Amino acid sequence: MDNNIVTAIDIGTDKICTIVAKPSGDSFNILGYSSVPSLGIHKGLIDDIDLASSSIINSINQVQNELGLNIQSAYIGMTSPNINFKTRIDRMDSVAKNGVITTDDLNCNVSNLIKNEDDVNNDLLHVITLSYIVDGIAGIKNPLGMHTEDLQVDNYLISGDKQQVAKIRQLIKMVGINIDKLVFTPLGNMMSTLTDFEKDNGVILVDIGKGTTDIIVVKNNAILCTDVIPVGGYQFTNDICVTYNSTYDIAENIKLKWGNAELFGISHSEEVDLDTSDDSVLRVPRREVCQLIRERATELARLVKIKLSNHGITDLADMSLVLTGGSGQLPGINSIFRQSLGSNTRLGFPKHSNELKDGLNKPEFSSSLGILLWGLDKKGINNSDGSESNKSDSNLNTKNKTYQFINQIKTLLPVQPISSKLGRVLWK
Repeated sequence: MDNNIVTAIDIGTDKICTIVAKPSGDSFNILGYSSVPSLGIHKGLIDDIDLASSSIINSINQVQNELGLNIQSAYIGMTSPNINFKTRIDRMDSVAKNGVITTDDLNCNVSNLIKNEDDVNNDLLHVITLSYIVDGIAGIKNPLGMHTEDLQVDNYLISGDKQQVAKIRQLIKMVGINIDKLVFTPLGNMMSTLTDFEKDNGVILVDIGKGTTDIIVVKNNAILCTDVIPVGGYQFTNDICVTYNSTYDIAENIKLKWGNAELFGISHSEEVDLDTSDDSVLRVPRREVCQLIRERATELARLVKIKLSNHGITDLADMSLVLTGGSGQLPGINSIFRQSLGSNTRLGFPKHSNELKDGLNKPEFSSSLGILLWGLDKKGINNSDGSESNKSDSNLNTKNKTYQFINQIKTLLPVQPISSKLGRVLWK
């Protein structure tokens, strides 16, 4: 297979999505993609590794058969309730050797952390450099060239449960491909969904999937916090199952066809037919079904608010809120979140979604596309001039603001570039 081809695989509770793309100068072509139901995964955790591997193989085979190529490696997106986050300040003793901060000094930050991080319960996924402390002065964004013998670095560490990460590695090994990088899905989602204005002025990105709800907060172009809630679209559907003794598939269909988190405009006399597990048919008020969805949406919004408060983020009115993910599209859910958090709310589609292949231009594929963007950035696509260019639907131009990979990496972190290959220093 062409070494320039990049493959992203998004392993979710609801679906497995595989996207294949190829860089072309400052652009890239989306060659093909597939999305298949996810089996063996519940709330972001692998329950049955054999079923999960069969789902991934099915997704990969669809793309391989379509394109006539053999996928050898991929960037793998993952999320789970067992993702851990912490900040850590480390002293960079190597600076004392020269007395002046060099590129090599800054480059060694991530590699040294990986060597020294001896958490027995977690595997380190990402190191995000927040700022530097020079001679006791904190908050310095780019200390390159400063004279000092006392340099510390403030990092934000994202780690995954060691057992779960091992399962994912085993899973991908069973599939028969190599892992280019395990990517915490919300980081990619941020690249594909948020605008530069939002990241600068403050934004809360809430990705409501089937098994989990992922949260990431960005302000002043810096990540403030990330978190995961083990609640998603599955719980919305399960509430209907339990209440009316129906199967999951029937309840899911009712939710998608008739569900709404807002009761305004829904007649008290309107009824829907619902098949039960004992083969009987119930006629239930639609408002009852919607009330279940409303209560679950209100509870989820409350949990998000509690998570934000735990991270010290309480001034929500000045921040915007972006909902994405498949369950983020439920009618009325944006209104519930807006009322609960007091923030301006919008639905997060992949940016410039009209330029994407048919089917990829939906919120449920934002994270999958974000993982692809991550992988393409690692290929070193250069698009620094920021000019606009019109391309065909299958050939997206990275000079367009939607896909300014290098600039996206710059805006995710408050530090300035310190390597000729941006992202390799700050993201390991």
